[in-house]
Amino acid sequence: MSQLLDYQEIASPEEQGLSLLATAEQLQQVNDALVLRSLVKVRSLSEGLDLFDSSIDLITNGILSSR
Repeated sequence: MSQLLDYQEIASPEEQGLSLLATAEQLQQVNDALVLRSLVKVRSLSEGLDLFDSSIDLITNGILSSR
C-alpha cells in the first residue's frame, strides 16, 4: 500500500489520470466479461428448464393418452 502512495506522490496529475483511466477500462472489461458469463448461464438454465418442461409435457401426455 505504501508503494501506491509513493507512486501517487511522485506521479504527475496527468500520469495519475492515465493510470486511473487504464484501471477503469480494465474494470469495464472485467464487468463486460462477467455480464456475458451471466447471460450464458441464464440462457443455459433457460434452455434446460425448457427441456425439462417439454419432458414433463411428454410424460403427462403419455399418461393421459394411456387412460
